[in-house]
Amino acid sequence: MDFTGCFWNIDRVINDHRQSKKFMYTGRCKISVGSYFENGEIISDDGKKSLSSKSYIWRPTGHGIDSYFDDGLFFHRIDLTCLMPTANHLCGEDYYEVGYDFKGWPQWSTKWSVRGPRKDYEMHSNYSKF
Repeated sequence: MDFTGCFWNIDRVINDHRQSKKFMYTGRCKISVGSYFENGEIISDDGKKSLSSKSYIWRPTGHGIDSYFDDGLFFHRIDLTCLMPTANHLCGEDYYEVGYDFKGWPQWSTKWSVRGPRKDYEMHSNYSKF
C-alpha cells in the first residue's frame, strides 16, 4: 500500500458521547514521505461550521508506519502486514483505540474510540483517492 503522492478525500462522522452531539467532517489529506496533513470543515448537528486541520509525522518502519504527533512524540504504529490492523495510545488518562480497514484498497477507513475522563467519542473516517 502506497499512501504517498496523492490527495485523499476524507468523509468523517464523530459521535461525541460527552456532549451528546454528532459532527460531520469533509476534507482532504496529503500524505507525503514523512508527513500526513489534513484540512477540512466540521459541521455540528445544529448546523454550526468550523475549519479544522491536523498534521502528523509518518515514518516508514519495517512493515508499517510509525505515526508521531507534530511535536515528535510517538502516537501509534500502523501495521501494514495485515488488512485490518489495530493500535492504541494512552494520552494521560484518555485511551485511544484505532482500527484500520484496508480491504477495499485504495479506499480505506479508520474507526477511533476514545475514552477517558476528558473525552468520550467515536470517529469513523473513510478515505478515497482524489
